[in-house]
Amino acid sequence: MFELTTTSTSPFRATRTQQIQSITIHWWDKPERRPSFDGTVAWLCRPETTASAHYVAEDGRVACIVSPDEVAWHAGDGGNGPGNMTSIGIECNPRGSDGDYATVAELVRELRAAYGDLPLYPHRHWTTTECPGTYDLDRINRLAAQTTTEDEMTPQQEAKLDKLISLLEPVHDALFNKKGSKKGDNKSIVGGEALDDLINKGQLKILAAIESLKGK
Repeated sequence: MFELTTTSTSPFRATRTQQIQSITIHWWDKPERRPSFDGTVAWLCRPETTASAHYVAEDGRVACIVSPDEVAWHAGDGGNGPGNMTSIGIECNPRGSDGDYATVAELVRELRAAYGDLPLYPHRHWTTTECPGTYDLDRINRLAAQTTTEDEMTPQQEAKLDKLISLLEPVHDALFNKKGSKKGDNKSIVGGEALDDLINKGQLKILAAIESLKGK
């Protein structure tokens, strides 16, 4: 999962008049220049900019600075070139980490779900440029083709689930006093038959929830 932000918008955009036909992969700049996510967004959104893209992406976060339903000037193939007119441009972190690939692939998956099975092209497909450097478009395609099911959680989701379970179990033990009960009768530490009956019913729900979470 990535965090999507739409707080910045590039002024260099136009109404799209042709159907979206592809996705173009870019990198922000050469890695040795140490470009940053925020710096790239700011540069593409400055008032005097002469270039734009639809998305800026890196591990865990994506900024949409031009709507895919509008034209962004990213392909370098002219005012009416097919790259600019029919392609969605994604600016990627040049370090190309596993997380960067995963986020870009997830974005590609979402765009294909919305606009059809769009092919990927490197920026250099449209014009003479080194961009997108060493980015492996076949790898992005393979990752984008994968699906995440309830039984296949990301490491971040698994960590959150483990934390939730670790919080639920001591609350359950304290609430129902299971470890402190000599008779093992699930009596509440609060006491009272009516309240105990209500809590015992709640206990079953909490236990079922914990087991369900553990099974995911």
